[in-house]
Amino acid sequence: MIISRSSDVKRSMSPFKYPTFFLLYVLCLFVSAPLIALDRELVEKTILKTYDLDPESPEMIEQLIAADPEHPLGHLIEMSRLYWLDVYTRYDNSLKKKFLVKAKETLKIGRNYASDNEGDLDAQFYLGMIELGIARHHIDNGRWFKSLMKVRPGLKRLQKILDEKPDYHDVKQPVGLAHCYIANTPGYLQSFIRLLSFKGDFDLGLQLLEECKAKGFITKFESMVYLTDVAYELKKDNEAAREHMTALVELFPNNIFFQRELGVFEQLTGRNDQAITRYEGMLEFPDFDKYLRISYDIHTRLGQAYLSRGKMEKALAIANACLTKMENVEAEGAIRSQTWLLLVKGGALRKLGKLDEAKAAYSQIKKKANERAFETARNALKEIKEQEEL
Repeated sequence: MIISRSSDVKRSMSPFKYPTFFLLYVLCLFVSAPLIALDRELVEKTILKTYDLDPESPEMIEQLIAADPEHPLGHLIEMSRLYWLDVYTRYDNSLKKKFLVKAKETLKIGRNYASDNEGDLDAQFYLGMIELGIARHHIDNGRWFKSLMKVRPGLKRLQKILDEKPDYHDVKQPVGLAHCYIANTPGYLQSFIRLLSFKGDFDLGLQLLEECKAKGFITKFESMVYLTDVAYELKKDNEAAREHMTALVELFPNNIFFQRELGVFEQLTGRNDQAITRYEGMLEFPDFDKYLRISYDIHTRLGQAYLSRGKMEKALAIANACLTKMENVEAEGAIRSQTWLLLVKGGALRKLGKLDEAKAAYSQIKKKANERAFETARNALKEIKEQEEL
């Protein structure tokens, strides 16, 4: 079995190698500047709870907004929360629509705040991060020109802050991230990058991320996230990536995404038993099934791990359990996720000698839904046919 960090769950922090994510986990990135007219302690507590998926965090965000409705900070956190709930929770457009409404409102508030506080670096920071947050959505949906219209001014605004105040540590994260990935931009995105008028320097970007991790207010956690991706995607160092993610899981044990990422890195570094134990433990997380896309991915990975260990009954049970939950979910992304689970189911049934049931499982996988899974299923069906003809 080939273990890959990629999946149908949108998971990469890379803005260019994996363009569906321009900024990953920006929940805290937005609030890293020195705070103006808001309770710093409340902000920090809200962010930490949001990172750890604490059910109290939405109410705390509301408190921040109520404290000063014209300040962009609380709105930014809520905008980001809605975005990531959509990414990890649902296969319909309801949360996406809520995000778009909130993003439009937040951009207006950010512009007004920057206009009312001309020359204030914090106000510029907020506006720059709003612009990049909206750009992320456009990139996620393949709207490259629209994303450019937000990335270019946002990145320029943030670089200017760093030029004016080199010890503005929180801004080092988005600027450092841009340096790392722009310096390693694949050829098919070179034309897009040239339009940004930003030259990437990998070593400088890594330095900025490390400085932010050490001296940032809240973005030190975000820097750990991005340093994980830099280690994995750019430096090809799975062990270093695992160490970064281990630290994040220790800080935020209830963050299902961090737990999932650590499990994958454990597999990539040969710690398969640890990964299985982690995935099994995640099934017991409160509201685990609320995060549908993550839930489907974990069921699939656990089923694959059971197959590789020869635990066919467990693999079959985990696949059937998740497929049952997905019966009434008809979105395109969910149907694609089902194909991976059907492969697990077919593989387990085949090893158990239930060839007719295995063929039925493989036959449900359609090329339109997932070409790679379809080819795997078709090859399996050919092998079963050859086996039956012996």
